[in-house]
Amino acid sequence: MSELTAGHELDTLIAEKITGWTQMQHDLSGIPPQDWSQYLLPRYSTDIAAAFQVVDKLLDGTRAFALECWDQNATRWTARFVGKLNEETIQYEQLAYAFAETRPLAICHAALKVVAEEESCES
Repeated sequence: MSELTAGHELDTLIAEKITGWTQMQHDLSGIPPQDWSQYLLPRYSTDIAAAFQVVDKLLDGTRAFALECWDQNATRWTARFVGKLNEETIQYEQLAYAFAETRPLAICHAALKVVAEEESCES
């Protein structure tokens, strides 16, 4: 999966894959179909509070989450989801991680990788 830039397309993908949101194809008031999602969806990829809603959705008791800054200027972030602790190696199972220029973007990319990995395991 190529990593999308922050914005509406990524926010929509997060909403569909993680929160279960589906896009309405028509408006019940008789107005022609429009994409109202740009007004209704949280800005997961640019708003840290919305991004942490994604983290909360994925923390189901089998995962942990870490967010790390890699430089003094806060322009390089890593979001990491981990699973069970391997007691022999004393390391956590690495589920997904992503690097990005902002915290919300790193969270969104890592979250989509977790979901993609789960989907591939279910196939």
